Amino acid sequence: ASTDWAALVSKFTTAKANIKVGLKLTGSKVSTLQTCLAEQLTKQGIQVQEASSDIDMIIHGKVSMAKAGYVLGSHMVRADMNIRINNIENGKTIAAFSERVKVGRPRIAQSQQLAVSKLCDRVIPQLVKKIQESFTR
Repeated sequence: ASTDWAALVSKFTTAKANIKVGLKLTGSKVSTLQTCLAEQLTKQGIQVQEASSDIDMIIHGKVSMAKAGYVLGSHMVRADMNIRINNIENGKTIAAFSERVKVGRPRIAQSQQLAVSKLCDRVIPQLVKKIQESFTR
């Protein structure tokens, strides 16, 4: 098992462009978030394969949104993003991350859009950094 990990880490650290990552996000408002995650990964030189089985690892993610009350004229929405990175070769989980944001706006749709923006602008860059760190630990 440590040999598989070492080979994957070696592949990542010697040439990021050689590692191929698949993305599979499900849940609320995922098309925007999947695009945002793909953009952040490719900016780091990581190949993203969204419609291919020729990958080294896959990032599975689930995004959920729920009403979280009504405060001072704002509909509060809680957005949760749970991410797992799996090695395709052996199916083992390499890393797992969970992030949550809570926002409020006068309308539910506005709150949902703000939650997506916060996940994309603040959370996804942190997740990409954690993903990179998971390869070098």
